[in-house]
Amino acid sequence: MGRTQYEHAIDGWAKNTDYDHGSSYVYEIVLQHTYSAKIVKNLLGPKYNDYISDMLSNPTEKEILSHVGTKKLLAVGVYAFIMTDYDPRDFQNDLDSVFVLNPDKTVTKFKKL
Repeated sequence: MGRTQYEHAIDGWAKNTDYDHGSSYVYEIVLQHTYSAKIVKNLLGPKYNDYISDMLSNPTEKEILSHVGTKKLLAVGVYAFIMTDYDPRDFQNDLDSVFVLNPDKTVTKFKKL
C-alpha cells in the first residue's frame, strides 16, 4: 500500500521483494491529495510511532484496514499520507514515501509498470 516517488528506491524495493517473495508489482499512480506526516502525527498522538512501525512491518491488507490507527485516519478523511520509510537500496538511510490507505478515494491514475 505504500511506496515512494523515487525511481531508484522502486528498483531497490522490487529487487528485495522479488528475492523475498518471488515477484513484485510496481505501479505508477497520481494522487489527488496526501497529508503530511505532521498532520497524521497530530491525529494519532502518542500512538503515531507505533502505527508507523506497524505499517512498516509489511502487514496484510486486512491487518492494515483493521488497525485502530487506520480506522481513525479513514474516519477523518485521510486516505494517503507521507511517511518516512527505509531506502531499499541502503537500509541505513531513509526517504519519504506515500502510504495509500484508500486508493479509490485518492488515486486518479493507476498503471502497472
